[in-house]
Amino acid sequence: METIGIVLGVLSIADSCLTNGRSLVQKFKTYKNTDTALGESILEIQHNWMTIEMELEILRHISPSLDDRLQLHFTALLQQLQIKLEQAIIILDAIIGERPQRRSFSSLLRKKGKVNKMKFAVTGKKSLDESVRELEKWHSMFLQSWFLLALVRDTALDSQLTDRRASQSAPVSTLKDLRNAIELSRGGHHKTSLFMLESDLPSKRSPLLHGVGEIANDEKTGESLFVDTVALDPREDVNAKSKYVRDLARILAAVDPVTFGILSCSGVVRVQNSAGRIDRFHLIFRMPACFDRPQSLRSLLLAGAIGEGYHYPLEERFQLAKLLARAVMFVHTADFVHKNIRPDTVLIVRTEQNKYGVPFLVGFEKFRPLDGNSHRTGDLNEASNLYRHPNRQGLHPEDNYLMQHDIYSLGVCLLEIGLWNSFVIPAIHSPGIFNVSSMLELPPEIAYRPSKAAYERKEKLDSVAKHELPRTMGSKYTKLVISCLNCLDQGNEFGDVGELYDTDGILVGVRYIEKVLEKLEGIAI
Repeated sequence: METIGIVLGVLSIADSCLTNGRSLVQKFKTYKNTDTALGESILEIQHNWMTIEMELEILRHISPSLDDRLQLHFTALLQQLQIKLEQAIIILDAIIGERPQRRSFSSLLRKKGKVNKMKFAVTGKKSLDESVRELEKWHSMFLQSWFLLALVRDTALDSQLTDRRASQSAPVSTLKDLRNAIELSRGGHHKTSLFMLESDLPSKRSPLLHGVGEIANDEKTGESLFVDTVALDPREDVNAKSKYVRDLARILAAVDPVTFGILSCSGVVRVQNSAGRIDRFHLIFRMPACFDRPQSLRSLLLAGAIGEGYHYPLEERFQLAKLLARAVMFVHTADFVHKNIRPDTVLIVRTEQNKYGVPFLVGFEKFRPLDGNSHRTGDLNEASNLYRHPNRQGLHPEDNYLMQHDIYSLGVCLLEIGLWNSFVIPAIHSPGIFNVSSMLELPPEIAYRPSKAAYERKEKLDSVAKHELPRTMGSKYTKLVISCLNCLDQGNEFGDVGELYDTDGILVGVRYIEKVLEKLEGIAI
């Protein structure tokens, strides 16, 4: 009975949202031919609603087949939308009058008088622009959950993702492509191959300073590329690794870079060693158009630590944190864990529209399918271990890798972004070697005991977050970072690891959206 009630709740709220949204659009149609600036805001809301309406229709049809976790989550999201639509209707009625009072928009402005005509239009536009922003903000948050549907194994959803709908909506098209790619990775029939010839690999490639991967140009088209390398561990089976890399490439070929914060993959090159055995793979990614001087986040943090480079305003740091957190979610949506999240694997690309840059998560060297085998292998690299949870450090980590381990790594990165400082610094006389900064130094008697040092350093990170972060980023951001750092501790906000385990990875994804993404979006500057 409880499940039936949840399903009816989703259906009822979805119907209410559809009714209010259509009512709002109908109100606009009467005044869409106005020659004032107000007409532009009206058209923008109409365009946004067309996308939202299609997603709600699909969600309404599939809701009976979704389990309780997603039912409750989408119910909460739709309740927020319902409130925003009702507010937009109230605002519009205040501007143009309720039904018994309505005339043409022109006559309404004439009634206001010549002197007040412009003031009325400006006031109305300001109110409608706020409604546009609120709907866009809600839709941006909704998309995090929308793409989580890629993990749902249900043919009812596939039947709703028609070619017609995909041609009319980018989110529908992306979800359809993503589901197709994930299904292929689960054993579907592959019609095309993303493997490329070794001769297709650009011969001239420039390493990314203080980062991973290389910047190159397509020698045929001149298109800017990013080359990410995945090395084959001698203990790994080459055929299994080839399949993992192929599946990753196929899924990353389906992403929308702007929405996902992940570059679109155009192919994979298998590279052989002198013995004729495959020992690494190169993932080829297309760079965004009109980019300028890509840099690693590590480079920017190092420059910030010594007062060089761009000064990142508070609002830009919050935006960077939000976009990086979204990228982590979308890696999970793509049915993978990243296993290598740190400032070195975040590519910052500046454009003409954004001089501070947009982050893209790269560095897929250690990736693994969500349900793939975990070899529990590691290393003793101190700088890399800083971004790993203590139970994932050392040559033989204690635990299998979970999404929560990526969340922990994100927490360390968010702490660095908040302080705008790097926790690792290049060794002066050893190029390519990084040392942990003095801020996180441990006494020698602890530093030389790896297992104890791992937990002591986690305590250091907690302490830095609690005492240093509030003065720069505020209490809400601080609490969120600490929540990420403690995501595997007893009594954490995400829930017990056993409770969060499910074969499709949906529950931990829902918790991540609710505990990280929604809270980040809710921080007002």
